Amino acid sequence: MPDDFTRIQSDWERRANEEFTILTTDLWATAGKSLGGLPLILFAVISGSLIAGSMMGSGVTAWSLSNGWSRALWIRSILLLNVILTVAAYIILTSGFVLATVIRIAQLGLHTTPGGPGWSAFTPLPGLLFYSLIGLAAGLLTGKGESAVLGALAFITGEYVLSSAMGGLPVFPASLHQVTLDNSEVVTGRIAFIVLLLISLLLATLIWVYFTSSRDVPDRPR
Repeated sequence: MPDDFTRIQSDWERRANEEFTILTTDLWATAGKSLGGLPLILFAVISGSLIAGSMMGSGVTAWSLSNGWSRALWIRSILLLNVILTVAAYIILTSGFVLATVIRIAQLGLHTTPGGPGWSAFTPLPGLLFYSLIGLAAGLLTGKGESAVLGALAFITGEYVLSSAMGGLPVFPASLHQVTLDNSEVVTGRIAFIVLLLISLLLATLIWVYFTSSRDVPDRPR
């Protein structure tokens, strides 16, 4: 009947407007939540593992340390490289997501302006930095890129299983990272952001201390 058709059409229009409003209210935050999960976690872990593991396995680290690089300088450089790569990948991918979304919306005959990214767009970064540091630590421990990737992936898989067994309570980095993507009733995204940032700084400090003090680092003379 015509009345039924009109009612169904109005209902679909209302739903479409609601989805459009949710999507475009903070497009940068939407991009961060969409990309800050498993895809970029895997990128962070693999890139962190290969940065340290490949350099040590190929002898680049040993060559650097025997040609004027101090341990402290090398590990600071590799940590900084790891951070820059993770942040740059996140910014590039989220910017591409926002641009593609704006183009797609324009193709539908609608209009939106993404504006500038706010604080909520960067909440996934501490978690991504943490997982990239896990990969970096695996690379230092194994001294091989492939072994580091497997070890780091095994770690994050085990952590995810434990987090799921705890019902997603924000006591593991995996659950805290999920909170930064979607606020929970227990912990807000801002608190999870700060906690993950502190954990990442602590992990970076431990990596620096280990590399500068241990004589058992692969490719290093005892």
